[in-house]
Amino acid sequence: MTKPKTATELLTELRRNSDFVAREEFQKQQERQADDAFREEQRELLAELSEVGIHAASVWDLVNAGDEYPDAIPVLVRHLSLPYGTRVKEGIVRALTVDYAGHEAIRRLIAEFQKQNDGSEVSLNWVLGNAIATVAKPGDADALVRLAADPSHGKARDMIVSALPRLVRDKAFLDAVLLRLMSDDDVREVAHRVLLKQRR
Repeated sequence: MTKPKTATELLTELRRNSDFVAREEFQKQQERQADDAFREEQRELLAELSEVGIHAASVWDLVNAGDEYPDAIPVLVRHLSLPYGTRVKEGIVRALTVDYAGHEAIRRLIAEFQKQNDGSEVSLNWVLGNAIATVAKPGDADALVRLAADPSHGKARDMIVSALPRLVRDKAFLDAVLLRLMSDDDVREVAHRVLLKQRR
């Protein structure tokens, strides 16, 4: 019986195949071009961050930062509404997903959330909903209740619904909101889970 080839042997054989080599090189070239475009798209944003003492190779560096970066927040807020591609926009939103982002950040995040038309769990709008839920304070409760009750945002409201107990002080009103949301197919499970936790 012929001994099966190892992964290394198979790869060596493939690399002798000119078509495979050409496809592999084309893919690498495409990845390099995408990376270059990604860096270029952020150039102005990163320059402004550098001016406030935040030195990063990408906005995503802030997402993974261990330290707080309050000086970056006004810059991120200004850039949030600019016409970036999804990857950069998501990085900005995730970088703003901190509880010290402040009132202007929540206002702009809500405005961006309302512009989106994809309410799925894997959409930019879900990321925005998560940011809103993190940044919001009790004074934002009414705005978040309105977002939670708007079915046009689909499952992108999940984290907003989850945040309501932290924000809504009137528990009877909160119960009424959650009970109403339990008739909404997209957020029924989240509303039910939150309501059960409230009643323990």
